[in-house]
Amino acid sequence: MAMESRAVRMHGGWQRLKARWMTRLWYARLFGRFGPRSRVAPPLHVLHPERAAVGSGVTIGPGCRIETHPPPLRSRKAPPLLAIGDRVRIGGHVRLVSCTSLIIGDGAQIEDGCLITDCEYEGAPDGQAYFRQPKTGRPTVIGEGAWIGAGTVVLAGSRIGIRAIVLPGSVVDGDIPPWTLAAGQPARVIRVFDKTSRRWLPAAGAGAPGDAGNGIVPGIGAMDAARIAASAEAAAGTDAGREARGDGGTVAGAGNAAAERVAAGRAAAAAEQAAEKCAAAGQAAAEHAAAERIVAEHAAAERIAAEPAATDQAAAERAAGSAGDASPVDGKNAG
Repeated sequence: MAMESRAVRMHGGWQRLKARWMTRLWYARLFGRFGPRSRVAPPLHVLHPERAAVGSGVTIGPGCRIETHPPPLRSRKAPPLLAIGDRVRIGGHVRLVSCTSLIIGDGAQIEDGCLITDCEYEGAPDGQAYFRQPKTGRPTVIGEGAWIGAGTVVLAGSRIGIRAIVLPGSVVDGDIPPWTLAAGQPARVIRVFDKTSRRWLPAAGAGAPGDAGNGIVPGIGAMDAARIAASAEAAAGTDAGREARGDGGTVAGAGNAAAERVAAGRAAAAAEQAAEKCAAAGQAAAEHAAAERIVAEHAAAERIAAEPAATDQAAAERAAGSAGDASPVDGKNAG
């Protein structure tokens, strides 16, 4: 066990040492900009890395492929097509492809096997080979602190908000709001983080499959809907978020009135049940007391009835005793 642990430590140390020296001697020279304290684990596959910028403190796992597809007439002073922020963690075998603008915010975390691109996978079927046709794309943005699960595909034009989470195996084709959790193919928001209670709440409209969709998930109250709307506005800070908050406030007002009516009805029913229980208990106590009184009266009557019989019996016994004492005297007198 000790030898195995030592071997594991030596292997990890060798991997870190190899990545540090390969980065310093070779990989850092490939990119248009490469920040300090960044590290790339070999092997690394690149295409036009001069149009990519890597921030500081970035970790890139083994087997990744980073490629850009600049236009034919390009300038050396043109901005990078692919920009990786500071403190980004990229797992192994991740593919980043940029044709227009691919931005990964600071502190983002991308797990193994992801594909993130801003290129449109379109072309003329009757033209030349697809890889020879000019590529088009739409800007793709990964927000600061976002977490992209393993095997996720992020397509062109997608925008993942700050601190958002995308579960593994999802396909993102659109916008994921900040402070939300998304999953599916295509990915949709299923949870919203409430900063007030620090809990993940079900997202509006994320009901069970086949649900008609009234904007609120079954089982979530109006107050939760209002908090979800407030969190959406605070995180996104857009007009759409403000409109969602207004809708949530309207729903919350109606829901509060209904909740008050339900609470009043429940309180009245509970009071009625308590009164019934008290009345039943009082009636049982009264019946018990009456029964005790009847038993006491019967016992008293029996005692009263028994007293004359006992008196008569005692008198008879005394008379019998007196008769027995007188009989010997009369015999002597007769003799």
